[in-house]
Amino acid sequence: MSLKNRYSTPPRLDESKFGVLSLPQYVWMKVKLMVIPRTLPLKRIIGDSAFRFLADYFPEPELQQVLGTSVSVYSTWARKENLPITIEELEDGGGGAYIFAVQIFTISFWRFIQLQLEKRGLKVGIAIMSYSLVPVSQFPTPLWQTSRALQHLLSVEKVKPSNLVLVGDSAGGNLVSQVLSSMLHPLFDPPIIPNGTRLRGAYMMSPWISLTGVYTGEDSTNTQLLPSFTENNHCDVVGRDALLSWGKTVLEGAPNPTTTDYPYLEPINAPITARRRVHNDPFFDFQVADGPLGGKRQSLTPKILEWVWKCFEEK
Repeated sequence: MSLKNRYSTPPRLDESKFGVLSLPQYVWMKVKLMVIPRTLPLKRIIGDSAFRFLADYFPEPELQQVLGTSVSVYSTWARKENLPITIEELEDGGGGAYIFAVQIFTISFWRFIQLQLEKRGLKVGIAIMSYSLVPVSQFPTPLWQTSRALQHLLSVEKVKPSNLVLVGDSAGGNLVSQVLSSMLHPLFDPPIIPNGTRLRGAYMMSPWISLTGVYTGEDSTNTQLLPSFTENNHCDVVGRDALLSWGKTVLEGAPNPTTTDYPYLEPINAPITARRRVHNDPFFDFQVADGPLGGKRQSLTPKILEWVWKCFEEK
């Protein structure tokens, strides 16, 4: 994959754009929150089925206001769990859809995995990347920041690449794919992650591999939506229209959305040369369930735990 345009300057951020609402928009947001059925606590509702209601009816700035920032969410979680708040700011600055902050249920999940691994005699550390969100920043800022964070872990914290596993869900899975792609085909000049770096593995949960919702393949005229956007649209936690709207927002914000940036943002439609050598790692797999996800309810937590355990168990 040849790149005509590479990025060589740090991204510029405008924090004043995060969650910007006029007074009428703010009042309307509060009204909509008041009418949500409260059969469960609000945070659980947001993290469960009612998030679809929010995603369908709340514009992106309103959702940013409701969900907060990654730092505030993490700090709240740490205080609740009586754990020290450890934040290290890098000079360049996790979220969902590149628009929303990490949520408590995500942090709690990986804390659970960490504790379960400790019971098996395996101690691991977890670092959460709080990258800048749209519209504060656009692509390639999250990739730039994540690459710098990895560089920091490798060069300053002295973490061995062979002990480092990348994990991400949804947009985080897309970002993991971007990191792997940029390691094979550097987007930044000079490359941020040293050439030849071999990580232990990567885990992507429900990765957002198509922002457009369309797989073109060799047929550039195809406009039919992927089955994942249509078959379960009636029951997915995020609806098709919201996903397509968010994907459009991210793509339109990229400097070169149809050329240089496209293979990184839209991995499902990346040229075959962009994907070569990614699967060298034997633990880089896509098994998520025993049967079709459209059937009976799947229990994925044990599988994720086993995957991480095996990844570190075999040296």
